[in-house]
Amino acid sequence: MRMRRKMKRRNPPSRSRFLFADRDIDRMTGSLNAAERPRIAYFTTAFPVLNETAVIKEMHALQESGIDVDVYTFRLRSFEDRLDPKAQVFRDRSYGPTPLIAAQAAARHAALIAKADRRYLNLLKTVIFESGGGTLAAKNLVAVGFALGVMDDLIRKRIRYVHANFGAYQATAAWAVSMLAGIPFGFSVHAYDIFAVPSLLEHKIDRASLVVSISDFNRRYLRDQLGLPIDNAEVIRCGVDLDEFSIHDRAPAGDGRILAVGRLDVKKGFEVLIDAVGILKSRGHSVPSVTIVGRDPGGRQEALMARIRQNRVEDYVELAGTVTQERLREAYRTADFFVLPCVTDAAGDRDGIPATLMEAMALGLPTISTRVSGIPELVVDGETGLLVEEKDAPALAEAIQRLLDDTSLARRLGAAGRRKVEVEYDSRANALKVGQRIREIIEI
Repeated sequence: MRMRRKMKRRNPPSRSRFLFADRDIDRMTGSLNAAERPRIAYFTTAFPVLNETAVIKEMHALQESGIDVDVYTFRLRSFEDRLDPKAQVFRDRSYGPTPLIAAQAAARHAALIAKADRRYLNLLKTVIFESGGGTLAAKNLVAVGFALGVMDDLIRKRIRYVHANFGAYQATAAWAVSMLAGIPFGFSVHAYDIFAVPSLLEHKIDRASLVVSISDFNRRYLRDQLGLPIDNAEVIRCGVDLDEFSIHDRAPAGDGRILAVGRLDVKKGFEVLIDAVGILKSRGHSVPSVTIVGRDPGGRQEALMARIRQNRVEDYVELAGTVTQERLREAYRTADFFVLPCVTDAAGDRDGIPATLMEAMALGLPTISTRVSGIPELVVDGETGLLVEEKDAPALAEAIQRLLDDTSLARRLGAAGRRKVEVEYDSRANALKVGQRIREIIEI
């Protein structure tokens, strides 16, 4: 899908043109002491969540670097039993929908409609008619309401910048805040937000002070497939905590044990992995044990179990479900290889660069994946891992057999993978790059 692009990029207008005039902001916040730590906000889908550790690490690194971070989320979840301890830092600085926020949004909406505020009416018109469909329009309208509800709080807390962790409706909320209150904003693009639901991206990119792309592939996709300018899109990769995932923690079982980690989602390609194990078994090869770790939000476990039975590999493939952080670390520690054969689904959605690939490679696990989106930027075929074409079970079986047969190759790939992550996918270093750009935007 190619998006129409005619707008010329604008600099944010002066504060006096916004919903809140200078005197209103001064009254709500007082003067800003230059010695104070700058304060920013992150808009997230849900917080805290188990499968979005990258944004937690990013916010934690920003917090440690001297930038205070408040989290505004569409779904505030319990901090109990969260697997990433870094999330606890934000326990008292995380805010979700409340009756008060809903009331503030309704009151603000009514006031803006009553005075026929041009900025707001244009915003609503754009969201309703250019979102790309009823469901997307509904989500974006909810995002605008969310922005109206939290706007006073952002200004009262002297929030200097808002960052959305995805480019979908989360970024719509940040864009609305910027349109109405003049607070600079930016957002990150990962996967589904550009591959599956690239809604209103031309407007959001046009106004954003910063667009973070996690890969060169994504940046090119914005330009070549969606027809969008990428002048303000910068490649700043996600990453892992190198201390948390240390190569010295490994104690591989040595029996060809394979680990795969990810949601039980079509995009992860677990069916292909199961088929590949079936092929190895049918050829009379030594069959490795495979453990697939991941939650099942879409109810796909039974389909995968049927695939396992179809291939007659019940004795070799385990669906472990969601596990504790301790058990996951043990699975990483004792695995011999890591395999994640990602695929593009029927709707065109796909992974960006899965964090679990980075984690496995940080631990020195020899890794096999596919040539999907930005994965080849991390897993360089024959150098930092092995790549096969997506949905090609025979090729995947051959790659697995290759590592089983050639232990020296496996060791070399594992060591090179660790070096690759150290250089390009250090979560703290990359978060500090984001922080530096934010500091430039808010001029501190």
